[in-house]
Amino acid sequence: MNSSKKNIAMAIIAVLLVVSVGAGIGMYVHQNQQVSDLTNKVNALKGDNAAATKKLASLSTQLNNANQALSAKTAQSTFVSGATCQTQQLALAAEKSLGGAAGSTGELFSYQNISDSTCTVQGYPGFLALDNAGHVMPNGPVDTANAGSATSPQLLTLAPSAKAYFLAHWPAHDAEGNQTGCITPSLLESTPPTNLLPLTIATSLAQICGTPTVSALGQANDFE
Repeated sequence: MNSSKKNIAMAIIAVLLVVSVGAGIGMYVHQNQQVSDLTNKVNALKGDNAAATKKLASLSTQLNNANQALSAKTAQSTFVSGATCQTQQLALAAEKSLGGAAGSTGELFSYQNISDSTCTVQGYPGFLALDNAGHVMPNGPVDTANAGSATSPQLLTLAPSAKAYFLAHWPAHDAEGNQTGCITPSLLESTPPTNLLPLTIATSLAQICGTPTVSALGQANDFE
């Protein structure tokens, strides 16, 4: 190859190298920008999630306060004496932790008649727990059984200030002994039998790792 042809060939190679390097740099810049954009989106989602969690906790507190205010307001309402207890006549409370045994735990709850009229309750209450992120346990109906007691559905007459009780048991870990999928409840809903409206309280129950089992309503000595 003569000198002129060599120079032309070298020039072409140089141009190709410049184009190749330029393309590589361009691709790197593009990919780097993509990574930066994705990082910003992830950080934004984290911020949104934190804000949503904080907002849910605030709404849970507001709901609990509103429920207590409604209960206090309706406590003096006129109800038919001896009729089935209505949600507005009752107040929900967590009475005593059952501790853990054989991988399960639970709590003793009560419904108190806060009205001036005697009313009756019978059957199994509803039970639903939520954590600060909005996760719900259980995702379906609760299991209704003895739940560690010998209580069967019985008609209970609640005079003003009297209480009816129920037990709720739940797994403290999953079948493999892990705590994957568990929630730490911050809000509890329980619907009295034959009612549609739930009672709501803020709570700090032990972790729930599976569907709870709820007993029928009974008297205090049924759960001793």
